[in-house]
Amino acid sequence: MTFKLTCPKCGSTDYSIERDRRIRTLADPSAGLIFSCRCGKQLFGSQVVEVYKRQQKAWEAGQVAREKEKRVREETVRKRQEDQRPYREALPYRGAAEREHGEGNRPAPEAQGRTWFQQVDDEPEDAAAPSEEQTVCAWHPCQKPARPGSKYCCRACSNKNARWRYKQRKVSEREAA
Repeated sequence: MTFKLTCPKCGSTDYSIERDRRIRTLADPSAGLIFSCRCGKQLFGSQVVEVYKRQQKAWEAGQVAREKEKRVREETVRKRQEDQRPYREALPYRGAAEREHGEGNRPAPEAQGRTWFQQVDDEPEDAAAPSEEQTVCAWHPCQKPARPGSKYCCRACSNKNARWRYKQRKVSEREAA
């Protein structure tokens, strides 16, 4: 990254530096400089050079700090990678051990005849009819008994009923408009 002068008033880099052609001095070549920023700040002659030198000195001091910070960041990343190396090396071993012992080797839901959104606690379709003291699931096509403390047999029926009510509201809003 290279140094770029900024406006001392607004900090913008949208400025212009021109040379006044009416001033011709050999003793001070910066005498004819005119710094003009969009914010209205103007500097003339040696003021431009002084601001430039001050900002460049501050930038160089900050550059040393930025380089030091960059080295610290790189060292931190390297140290973190070094700390994680044993874990990464252990993953293939762990996977092989799980395959060998059968842990974590559950069949996919598709292999069990279920889709990804069906819950494990869903009852099979051939569930017994609910008794008199049990309530029936609130989703009208479903005839399964409701779970304790709920009016639905499963989460899927609850979601289906919510979607159906939402569609009914939309239809009635369209008809009212």
